[in-house]
Amino acid sequence: MLTSVFVLLPEFQLTPVLSHASFSAKNEVIDIIPITEQQPEKAKPVLPAIPIPTDDPESLANIPVEYDIVSFVPTDVTVNDDIPEPFSIFVEYSTPPSPVNGYHALAANIEYPPLAKLAGVEGKVVVAAYINELGEILDTRIYGGLNGTGLNQAALEAVRKTAWNPAYQREEPVAVWINIPITFSLRK
Repeated sequence: MLTSVFVLLPEFQLTPVLSHASFSAKNEVIDIIPITEQQPEKAKPVLPAIPIPTDDPESLANIPVEYDIVSFVPTDVTVNDDIPEPFSIFVEYSTPPSPVNGYHALAANIEYPPLAKLAGVEGKVVVAAYINELGEILDTRIYGGLNGTGLNQAALEAVRKTAWNPAYQREEPVAVWINIPITFSLRK
């Protein structure tokens, strides 16, 4: 007996059929959002860096301020081309520069800013000073300080007011840059 079996297989195509529909792009509608212009931020007022504890905010208006609390930029800064940049040239010395009458004379010239004292601000300010062969201070710069407190300006003024002995190299006076650390502290 002869039995026949028929198997139906689906028809496969080895080459794809490309039609016009496969090449045509679908049209999509996209909403274009207009670019909004950013308004520039308004400059915020600069506030003092010293917090002042008070129960009555109106009492702050009565505090006399003798200096600009926002920027402590000395107004008497002059540029001298004869002075090298700080620490760009190392000058060896056997005796460092020192204040006339010792460091007590420097301490006597320091005036603690009243607003910093009121706020209880303490810290260290490092002043770099260029002292020439005659012991005159020709330039000062702040290299570590407390911005916005008044301590930087007080340290600069104290160093400038103090009379200095020059540095010596083998019995000869030399001009040098030195760092002068000044610590402001309130004794309680």
